[in-house]
This record gives sequence, C-alpha cells and structure tokens, in this order.
Amino acid sequence: TYSVTEYTMSEIIASVYRRIRDSGQREGILFIDEINCVSETLAPTMLQFLQCKMFGNQSVPEGWIIVAAGNPPEYNKSVREFDVVTLDRIKRIDVEADFDVWKEYAYQVGIHPAVLSYLELRNNCFYQMETTIDGKQFATPRGWEDLSRIMEVYEKLDKNITADVVGQYIQHERIAKEFAESEFE
Repeated sequence: TYSVTEYTMSEIIASVYRRIRDSGQREGILFIDEINCVSETLAPTMLQFLQCKMFGNQSVPEGWIIVAAGNPPEYNKSVREFDVVTLDRIKRIDVEADFDVWKEYAYQVGIHPAVLSYLELRNNCFYQMETTIDGKQFATPRGWEDLSRIMEVYEKLDKNITADVVGQYIQHERIAKEFAESEFE
C-alpha cells in the first residue's frame, strides 16, 4: 500500500489563508521552487500567477509576496527559458555560491568538522562545475552538506567512509579523491 501526495496551487494558496487564520500573521512570503520547470502548457498560468498573484480565481492575499527560484538551463535539462514577456514582469536575481556565507550557515546547522576544515583550506573546491569529455563534474554546497550528513551516519554505525562514498556526493573526481585522501587515508 502506498499513498501519493500532490499539491495544487489552489491548495498552496489555501494554506496561506489557513496560516493567516491560525497565526494572525498577515504578511509573508510564498516561495515557489523550480519555477522554470513548469510545462509549456502551464507557462501562461504561471505568468498570470507571477503578474497578478492569482491562480485561476484564487489570489494570494495582500501583504504576501511571491518569491520563486529555479536553476540555470545548463544545469537542468527540464528547465524552460522564460520568454521576454515573463522576464519583463519579474525581478531576476542571479545567486552565486559564496563560501563565507555558507560557512556561517554550516556552523549553525552542524556541518561535519572534516568538511569545514577541508573547505577552509581549499575553498576553491566549495563550488566547481566543469564539463569534460566524460560529462559534468561538480561539487556543490548541497553536495557538501549531504556528504556531511552521511559522514555522521557512518560514524554512528562505526563504518569507514571511502572515496566511493565521497564520490556519490562530491561528483567531481579530483575534489572527491582529494577530500577522501586528506580525511580518511
């Protein structure tokens, strides 16, 4: 037996109204992730949502703003480039990986000390994106955080972390090998 959960925009907007009712909080941010992965058929509806803060006949309440995020098309094949009409109605902010900012976050959430010490010495390895003849190789902030979490699990289970394990999270061969050698061999 299994269950499938699907969220619709009307359910999301309804949850905003429930939040207002339950908390009295009349202002907030409605965050939509992977906005540029909507299908071609949903693009006009998404444009209406971004422009008018409405989905069908349901509207986002006054005092709430919409913030959306997406990935560049070179990193995600399902990304659809926005047309000029859509781009003209949104504020686009390109975000760059910043080790010093991430480091503050990393200390707050308890990123594994081995990850932090490695990146302190080699912060140029914090975010790397390369296309080689073998395909894409990358090291990302998410990969470092996920590696940190699996390292904690391995340590609790008293298991050895290998270069292969590191390579599952840091998918940049040189960086993964270098990290594994510096920490586990």
